[in-house]
Amino acid sequence: MKASRRDFIKKTTLITTGIGLGTGPAWTKNILTANDRINVGLIGCRNQGFGVLKNFLQTGQINCLGLCDIDQNILDEKLAE
Repeated sequence: MKASRRDFIKKTTLITTGIGLGTGPAWTKNILTANDRINVGLIGCRNQGFGVLKNFLQTGQINCLGLCDIDQNILDEKLAE
């Protein structure tokens, strides 16, 4: 039996959704372990990137391991913040 691309995508979506509903991600259960934390680094600390990082950090599930920016003044400002 030959499956079409559309059937493959439909079945894959249904299976993935079923698995997701069955187990659920760790952050929906409010039970965090060291393995559930995400480590990130930010390259380009101005405006949008830093705003996204701040929102992620507020969740308590993200560790920022490093910041990088070509402008030392911006980097110093964001490190202080």
